[in-house]
Parts: sequence; structure tokens; C-alpha cells
Amino acid sequence: MEALVTIDQNRYRADLLQPVDISIPLVPDAPVPNAYYAPPFRIDPVRMGTFVGDTRQGGAVNYVNVYLNPHGNGTHTECYGHIALERVSLHHCLRQFHFTARLVSLLPVRQENGDLVIQADQLIEAIGDSRVEALVIRTLPNHPDKGQQGLVWYESALPGSGRDRLPGCSRRPASSGRPALDRSGGGWW
Repeated sequence: MEALVTIDQNRYRADLLQPVDISIPLVPDAPVPNAYYAPPFRIDPVRMGTFVGDTRQGGAVNYVNVYLNPHGNGTHTECYGHIALERVSLHHCLRQFHFTARLVSLLPVRQENGDLVIQADQLIEAIGDSRVEALVIRTLPNHPDKGQQGLVWYESALPGSGRDRLPGCSRRPASSGRPALDRSGGGWW
């Protein structure tokens, strides 16, 4: 199955049967990344009286509750709302839902206090002069067994590029609502 897309007068072809998955799947009772002692990801069948939502336990259907901490369990996407002082709901800001994205793989820089940080100059170098609508940052090292290691972050900040680490951070006008690198100001806007 192929999709043809035209972006800025350039035609792109994508084989939708050959996706590239950069996530680490969440698997109950398996070692998955965890941050700051978040409760582990789990899936439990719904139980009501004699009803059990698990066919392996005699239920007629699989009907489950999923317990997940989006910032503590596994891999996830970030948006401005994760570092903003005010509460931001992505569905209230975002009016466009498909973007050209740039995937960059970056090695966080260890700070004097031990924190691992993606720095603004790394992002600027990775993006170059190209126009970027959406940015996907994959942190390195990226070993083949990364998903089975059960990485735990708790003694320092997570690898990241928080609001306090990038100069010139403020919320972009509500017409867009998505974070972007402001090359002229050297930070996020």
C-alpha cells in the first residue's frame, strides 16, 4: 500500500506496509523504561460481580482497564504542555494534524550535576537551515536491546531540554499552539 504526498511542490512516496517504529512497546510484567518511581504500567481485566473481562479466565470477551503514567512509563511524545507553567491541552491548540517531521538522533550531554540534557546548539545543528514543522528526538545510545533493559531514571532529570535550559522560551501564539525552534531567538517559542 503506497501513499503519494506533495509537500512544497515535492512529491514523496511512502510504503504504508513498511513503517518505522521507534517506540519501545509497553508490555505488562516486562522491563520497560520508568521514570521517577512511577507505578508500573499494567492491564487488568474489568471485574463486576461474576463478570470477568478476560477470555483466558473464562470471560466471554476481553475488556480491560489500562493503568499508565504517560511521562513515567515507556516512551512517549512531548509537547509544549509538558514544560509549560500553565495547563495546556493539545486538542485546544492544534488545528493542523499532519506535519512533515524531522527525526534526529542525539546524545544527551552530561551536566555537572549529572543531568543528561539535549542542548539548543545540538538541535540547531541537527535541524540546519531546513524548515521543520515537527521534531522527533531519539536519544542515544540506542542499543538494539534498549526496550528490554528496563531503564530507570530517578536520580537526575530525564534526558531533555526543559524550559529552564533553553533561552527565549514562551508560548507560541494560539493560532498554532505547537512548539518550534526559534532560530532567531535561540530558543523555543
